[in-house]
Amino acid sequence: MTGITSFGAYIPRLRLQRKAMAQANAWFAPGLMGAAKGERAMANFDEDAVTMAVEAGRDCLPASDPIAGRAFVDAAYFASTTMPFSDRQNAGIVARALNLPEAISSFDVTSSQRAGTSALIAALDAVASGRAKAPLVVAGEKRKARAASPQEMAYGDAAAAFTLGNDKVVAKFLGAHSVTVDFVDHFAGSATRAIPRSCPPRSRRCWRRPASRAATSPMSSCHARSPSSTRRWRRRAASIPPGCATISRALSAMRARRKLC
Repeated sequence: MTGITSFGAYIPRLRLQRKAMAQANAWFAPGLMGAAKGERAMANFDEDAVTMAVEAGRDCLPASDPIAGRAFVDAAYFASTTMPFSDRQNAGIVARALNLPEAISSFDVTSSQRAGTSALIAALDAVASGRAKAPLVVAGEKRKARAASPQEMAYGDAAAAFTLGNDKVVAKFLGAHSVTVDFVDHFAGSATRAIPRSCPPRSRRCWRRPASRAATSPMSSCHARSPSSTRRWRRRAASIPPGCATISRALSAMRARRKLC
């Protein structure tokens, strides 16, 4: 049984009040006041995606004896769209900071907001195939956003870490399915410190169809076949705004077809 064997997380201590951002930009974007609730995590001046990933890894791995206790890790995956180095293996820095063995494989996964799930699926596939027995997957983000944009209000800095394996599994991996469509709802160039650009909201409607296919296909290929599993999928899809009603309806239709069968 393959799955997650342990997990950890790191959230910076600093917080930025959304109300303060909205008030500072009220002259330019008064509509931000509608989202001026709560706060978001903000990395300190000496923190980046790598340092936060290291902290999440420390929370995930044994700490009593870092060298002997972490010798079981045989692969390291680091996922981020904000890696500090573009021509240096960032996963190697994370592995060294965590006192992982040198005789491991390491991988950087980047250039997409699905880098975290891609790294997780790749590591799970490595465990299932026998190429790795206990990989560590870490992800960290310190994304930039344009001033007075919805992204500035929504983005927060944090990191997460998982170890995977076949023993002492706390979350079983049922399966995965992907749909690859070159749909540009946001993008960033290769220039240093580039800020991602977002497309108009109306262009984002096009992602609903491939998203529905990606959400419903696993129901046929994985073991999530029971009505209760489908209901959980529906609730999770419906809680992610906006536009996820299409996904929820697709899951409802699949559940209805299964009842007829």
